[in-house]
Amino acid sequence: SQPHGITAASDGNLWVAESSGSRIARITPGGEIAEFPLPAGSGPAHTVQGADGSIWFTESGTHRIGRMSLAGQLLAEYPLPTQKTNLNGIAYSPDGRQLALADYEHVRILEAATGKELALLQPDGPFSAVAYQPDGRRLAAASLDQTVRIWGTDGKLLHVLAGHEAEVTSVAFRSDGQALASRSEE
Repeated sequence: SQPHGITAASDGNLWVAESSGSRIARITPGGEIAEFPLPAGSGPAHTVQGADGSIWFTESGTHRIGRMSLAGQLLAEYPLPTQKTNLNGIAYSPDGRQLALADYEHVRILEAATGKELALLQPDGPFSAVAYQPDGRRLAAASLDQTVRIWGTDGKLLHVLAGHEAEVTSVAFRSDGQALASRSEE
């Protein structure tokens, strides 16, 4: 089933994107597994929990993002404005109003309630992961060009952090927002 993205949700369960199986799985603390099918070929890859508790996920095979209830019901799917992208990361803003998506070309900001694209951050990618600062004031993106980029809430590029010697694949803010960690393939 090729498990990929994993999210520890507020309900105590783990939610896993099963890319090749086109399913989202829920794993309870006791190890019970429930699998929820998605459209064939959807290729879910990354998951994140939204402010309302629902699970958001990327669909790399169909260039959409989706939203599922904690009961496993598919609530919505939103197409992306381009069909030429591979979704690499998803992050939910702390205020619950926005989603950030990382793909091979861009970082996109979407309105969480509708899936409408609000911003396309510059410069272009390729990007592999995104993370919001806990207070929501900044957004960081890991880039395959060996950097981490940080934008303000106005979409202005604030910093380009260099120093990795290989593709940067993960990025995360510390819970107090005062430090940023990144991981690369070096």
